[in-house]
Amino acid sequence: MKKKRSGLGQGDSGKRHLFVPFAKEAPGVTKIRSSGMSRAALKDLDPSKADVMSPEYWEKMVKHFSPDMRKEFAPMLQQVLQNVPTEARWAEIDAAIQVLGDHRDEYDKLRKDADKWLQQSDKLFAEKAFEDMRFHAADLQRAFDAVGYPSTDKMDKKGAEFIAKSVNFLVNDGQRKALAQRLFLLLPDYVNAGRYMDGWMIQHSADIMLEPSSDVIGGFLVAMFMHGLKKWEMEREREQETLFKKLGISSEEIQKMGIEGFERWLESIKDNPEKCDAMQKCLAQHPELADMAEAHCLASETEALELLKREEAEILFLTTSEVRPWLAALEARLKDAPEDFVSLARGHDSEAFTQAIEALLFNLSSEMVKAIFTAKRLQQLKAQLNGLKRSFEAEDDQSGIDQVEGAHTALHVQTVEGNNHFLASLCYASLHREMKALPA
Repeated sequence: MKKKRSGLGQGDSGKRHLFVPFAKEAPGVTKIRSSGMSRAALKDLDPSKADVMSPEYWEKMVKHFSPDMRKEFAPMLQQVLQNVPTEARWAEIDAAIQVLGDHRDEYDKLRKDADKWLQQSDKLFAEKAFEDMRFHAADLQRAFDAVGYPSTDKMDKKGAEFIAKSVNFLVNDGQRKALAQRLFLLLPDYVNAGRYMDGWMIQHSADIMLEPSSDVIGGFLVAMFMHGLKKWEMEREREQETLFKKLGISSEEIQKMGIEGFERWLESIKDNPEKCDAMQKCLAQHPELADMAEAHCLASETEALELLKREEAEILFLTTSEVRPWLAALEARLKDAPEDFVSLARGHDSEAFTQAIEALLFNLSSEMVKAIFTAKRLQQLKAQLNGLKRSFEAEDDQSGIDQVEGAHTALHVQTVEGNNHFLASLCYASLHREMKALPA
């Protein structure tokens, strides 16, 4: 009794008909018959009598095409030639899939252990058999130029969404199907070797890529992306080393400095015109470094702003004595507000009024930054951040640690207007807290 095929979730659609040869009534055949081919040629190419599963059949057919027909049928022929090797070995592939069906429960169990599954997936797709299917550094650069640069190296929801966006830019549905067929061709070798879990990973990845869905990437494409990312990061590291060398420092020395030491080194660069010029020239030669740095800065600001939402971060807020004079300034500005602002308050457009108030508060916050955050006050804030980091480290709170480190980086990021978004947000949050404490 023939065993039933066992698929797996995404892509589980019974036997995969990757290629259907021309039927006698197919439009393509009708077109070919009326193309001016000789009777001998048409007889030789009769699908019912020839081996349509051989590349030679299609190559022979193309020779009889006129230039116009070659152009018209080019996409179809490309797909056919792409599918022929898989279809020619489909009996062997299908037999391997049936064997895997006996190991379905074992694979389901493996998938429930995400760390173990990912570890085995990484090991499998690092093998030489998949080498020429990986993305290259240049591929990833094209993707980053189109969708933006990675702002995190964590495999969290945000990181996964970025990978999906990059992969979807690089691989269309046709390319996915071509990769799926290449995976199917490898499947019998892995099953015959008794590597059933690896075989399941290959089959599962191929199934996913046969589905025209941009929502599911699958372990194979993620692994191909990560291999390309490593190459891309190596190129950026070489460029960074070139930059550091021109600045008279190495990446190892920077790592040893710690956050405070790195901050002091950055300040020394600002006071050295020669090093500033060398940095600008290097960044001009390697724009990817500047784009990557910008993405890192944006990610740091995001982490820093998340930190301000945490209850533990209230120790960073301004004191009441620091904020109260600015509440008086806010009251004075509201009294002196222009007529159009006052009309918003009297009107019924609550959203417009709220936006106007928010803009007023943020402008005031930017002024507070310049008045309050002297060098001494900045050092106090940095000490508070370091204390907060130590408490997060004691609790093994990696999210909190990342947020504090993001805040340290954000302290050095200026907007086009010369403001610091993190410090302005800290002042803004401090204003809000004091306003809530006032009588209605």
